[in-house]
Amino acid sequence: LTELLCKLLIDLHHGYDANLVTEHKFDYEPAIERRADCNFVGLKNGGATCYINSVLQQLYGVPGVAEQLLAVNLEDKVDEESVFFQLQAVFAHLQESKLKYYVPERFWKCFKFWGEQPVNVREQQDACEFFIQIVD
Repeated sequence: LTELLCKLLIDLHHGYDANLVTEHKFDYEPAIERRADCNFVGLKNGGATCYINSVLQQLYGVPGVAEQLLAVNLEDKVDEESVFFQLQAVFAHLQESKLKYYVPERFWKCFKFWGEQPVNVREQQDACEFFIQIVD
């Protein structure tokens, strides 16, 4: 039985099946597309998070803001659940990612409206209020 199994496996391994060797079988594209030709990375909408995405992308686009925010070295005081750390992570992905978009799930989880209410990704909020709170 062992010899038969070994022979079958070797035959399968060394065998040639023209039906398996078609060009489309070997084309692999990741589930997420590559960075856009315009060289920008988007932020995935979690359902109703467009107000967050638009403010973060506008802040990222202001000359010097991303560079200054990313230059802050937190050294030993790194709290990965802090809003600042997650904001740095979002900006770092917008700057360095090779993918078409980034999903800022950890930012959504750690950001709290007025220090209490977590982000409900299915509930639309005011972009101006979010902006005021994020820069406060």
